[in-house]
Amino acid sequence: MLVLPFEFRMPRLILSGPGCLEKLETEISRLGLRKPLIITSGEMERTIYLASLVEMLERTIGETSKYTAPSEESDHLMAREGANQFLKDRCDCIFVMGSGSTIDTAKAIGILTTNGGYLKDFQGEGKVLHPLPPLVAIPSTGGSGSEVSKCAMVTDPEEKARIAISSPLLIPEIAVSDPLLTLSLSPPDTAAMGLDAFCHAVESLTSRKEQPFTNTLALSAIKLISDNIRKAWCDGEDIKARSGIMLAGILGGVCTTNSSLSLIHAMSNPLSVIFKIPHGLTNASLLPGWADFTHLACPEKFKLIAETMGYKVQEMNELDGARKGLEAIKYLCEDLEVPSLEQMGIDIDDFERFLEKMTDDTLKSETAQNNPRAVNRKQILELYKKAYL
Repeated sequence: MLVLPFEFRMPRLILSGPGCLEKLETEISRLGLRKPLIITSGEMERTIYLASLVEMLERTIGETSKYTAPSEESDHLMAREGANQFLKDRCDCIFVMGSGSTIDTAKAIGILTTNGGYLKDFQGEGKVLHPLPPLVAIPSTGGSGSEVSKCAMVTDPEEKARIAISSPLLIPEIAVSDPLLTLSLSPPDTAAMGLDAFCHAVESLTSRKEQPFTNTLALSAIKLISDNIRKAWCDGEDIKARSGIMLAGILGGVCTTNSSLSLIHAMSNPLSVIFKIPHGLTNASLLPGWADFTHLACPEKFKLIAETMGYKVQEMNELDGARKGLEAIKYLCEDLEVPSLEQMGIDIDDFERFLEKMTDDTLKSETAQNNPRAVNRKQILELYKKAYL
């Protein structure tokens, strides 16, 4: 493998494992903070975990302010509202507990508090100029990897599009990945969470920006998902399986920060925004078609995927081994009952009406250029249609 120059970034501290939220108190006392803005969503509002965090912050710091996002889906209006509250209440740091979208909302709030302007000003790579307030991210799902990544995806509801922002300044100071927060997730949410992390891993592994560190982490994430997600899907209280998936989420998030994403996410983002479908679910629906389209460009990587997922491919040639990788991915999605876009309730007329816009948005996405197999308009249209059926 030709090793090109690369850099590697991640949070200063990651706390991981069952009950690790309790260990955060020691770290808080070392940060010298004055007043945190606690960001959460309605779903977390009544949980014992949020209550525990609030109590911990009041005990170690004192006064707090709290912003509850009115929706699970991050948008630029919520970010503006949260930033105004941060400034009005004279906060100096952000603690966020919630889904990946809620963590993205916290990052967007942080951007506006220190950089001003509008979120569209920061779309793309490296547009954020000033560091965010210290950010502590505590995911309640884990698959997005936002707690360790340099990216934030914020919806522009008027344009039915995502504002994608990427900067090392968005990486949280501390990530707290406690699988106890995920025990109540339903089987469909468990599948969406785990397959989101799986997509991060396989896209990073096959990306044109792949590098040695992230390849190792991506394969570890693939194995963790393959070994654990079916168990967690069947038994949501299997803490060992939940821990494996949460760790895979961390690894996947670190991978995307350093090796980027590719075609799955480029196609998933417009699909998720337009039809208001959870991001992890749209990723999962596109995964088998993407693998079938992409494997010819990097059969050695798909053979590695097959081997990592337990297939005996050592004696096979690269292409035959790669096809076993496709089989492993197909069976994983089937076992988790990943629905087609039609089964998600998307009306065929609406789907066809937005097909050209979704294709345009995909082609504009920087991540689409990272796919190992170049893609054109006709191929994107076909991949969307394949995911619909």
